[in-house]
Amino acid sequence: MIFSSPEFVYLFFPICFLLYLGISQIKAVWPALSFLVIASVIYYGVWEPGYIWILVTSIGVNYLLSALMRRSDRSAKTAMWLGMCFNLAALFYFKYFAFATEIAQMLGLRETSVAAMMLPLGISFFTFQQITFLIDRSNGVLEHPSLLDYSLFVSFFPQLIAGPIVHHSEIMPQFASVRVSWDATARGLYVFAIGLSKKVLIADEVAKLANLGYANTESLGFVDAWIVSLCYTLQLYFDFSGYSDMAVGIGLVFGVRLPWNFLSPYQATNISQFWRTWHVTLSRFLKDYVYIPIGGSHGSKARTAINLILTMLIGGVWHGAGWTFVLWGLIHGVALAGYHLLRSKLTRVPTIVGWAVTLLLVHFGWVFFRSTTIEQSLTMLGQMMSPSVSNWSYRQEAWVAFPYMLVGLFIALCCRNTAAIESRLKLSIWDGVYAACLLATSLVWILGQFAAPEFLYFDF
Repeated sequence: MIFSSPEFVYLFFPICFLLYLGISQIKAVWPALSFLVIASVIYYGVWEPGYIWILVTSIGVNYLLSALMRRSDRSAKTAMWLGMCFNLAALFYFKYFAFATEIAQMLGLRETSVAAMMLPLGISFFTFQQITFLIDRSNGVLEHPSLLDYSLFVSFFPQLIAGPIVHHSEIMPQFASVRVSWDATARGLYVFAIGLSKKVLIADEVAKLANLGYANTESLGFVDAWIVSLCYTLQLYFDFSGYSDMAVGIGLVFGVRLPWNFLSPYQATNISQFWRTWHVTLSRFLKDYVYIPIGGSHGSKARTAINLILTMLIGGVWHGAGWTFVLWGLIHGVALAGYHLLRSKLTRVPTIVGWAVTLLLVHFGWVFFRSTTIEQSLTMLGQMMSPSVSNWSYRQEAWVAFPYMLVGLFIALCCRNTAAIESRLKLSIWDGVYAACLLATSLVWILGQFAAPEFLYFDF
């Protein structure tokens, strides 16, 4: 039941809001929080009821370990490390065990590998979220919360499946006064309308050609390969930024402001700026809980470069268990390290050149990110580098996708991001008309789709 599905937009979301609106009239906060926890568990269980136990167990174990940190500094560190082992072990079992057996087979340590199992939705997101909580809890940054607050912190359904990866300091204090605010509700619906339109009017449309092309990489010509790869570059951005906008919008409707996740990343003029504006909450996690703990920029330039590469390798593996993700992380790690080493000299590079190089680097990186194997990614890149091959096999599909590509490029490269739009929002009658038109168009579009919608980051 993803945010752009008919079940969500026509049933779950409005019913939840109406029930929450009634419950929030009670002066006590706990009934409203309890309702949100129950709604979140139901939302998660619709996907696969048998996997609810994973979410509930994860919350219960981490909460118990947090409670054990009340006694002494030594016990706090012990509980923190136990929590790290538990969370990473669960993540490894469900997400990386099959990949590990593949590596073991390559090294001759076992005869066969095992098939990957179905990945529990959101496990990467709620695992990292709880790891940050335990680390900060062990450092005495926060007090042990109530079970209700903690359960909602982890399971709040707008951000449960694909983020943003929220920090306890930016969401838990809001639980003390959760209530319906008509200003926040209006803003939330406005932001939700923008996110929904990004998803169904752009991402889902360019995805049709991207999926077709990546399923037939060997038959692509030069023009095909560039159009298909560009479609995926736009699909990934509008899919995930659309989801993130919808998550923020839904959160506002229920009285909780979630952090923004995308701040015009394709307008970045260097690779460092790109990572400050793409998947912002993941970049924050990697910086605060990986890059800085292993040394950060405190050391020689060579050591800093190594730390950047290691951090991005972890970021790559976080996205998926496969060699393509390892290579994608390595590409960005080397790019960040190179930028760090040459930053003083790059100040003379014209802004337009910096932007073009950054966008091309990111674009080529997405080829590895999208491909299922290294061989497929090299085939795609080979087609993109062979101007003499120009059979344009998917001429009709390309013309259908072309208008959506142009609109997507214009929005991604020239327009303000949703965070900037919302910060200037006056909630005038024209804002309402604009949001209503976006929402109505998107809702009608959803009804006309025959294929089941998907969000790319649900796979991570």
